[in-house]
Amino acid sequence: MTLLSLSHAPLDSLKASFVELGANPAYHELLLTVLWYGVVHTSALVRCTAARMFELTLRGMSEALVDKRVAPALVTLSSDPEFSVRIATIPAFGTIMETVIQREVGNEWNLFNLYVLLR
Repeated sequence: MTLLSLSHAPLDSLKASFVELGANPAYHELLLTVLWYGVVHTSALVRCTAARMFELTLRGMSEALVDKRVAPALVTLSSDPEFSVRIATIPAFGTIMETVIQREVGNEWNLFNLYVLLR
């Protein structure tokens, strides 16, 4: 993820890998660990890529992982000093609203909180 981001290479292969691995719950922890390294990376390019990849990993992820691992990572990214990183979190927040909220999970995830996070 780091090399592709820093070299401005297309992310298609990375996206395909995340979708394929994300389909198997056995790999969710691993994917989230990789993404966390992207969240705390010094380069805004890598942080943007991490934010984009969260959207791909959310579907089918357990409620507990979304609450304990994904939400804190997205909150961290949404308060990034780089505007491009903050913008890159919007699709992942939308996916949370689309998938998690519809399952009525995580009472703290509602429209008001999403608005507060993104302003």
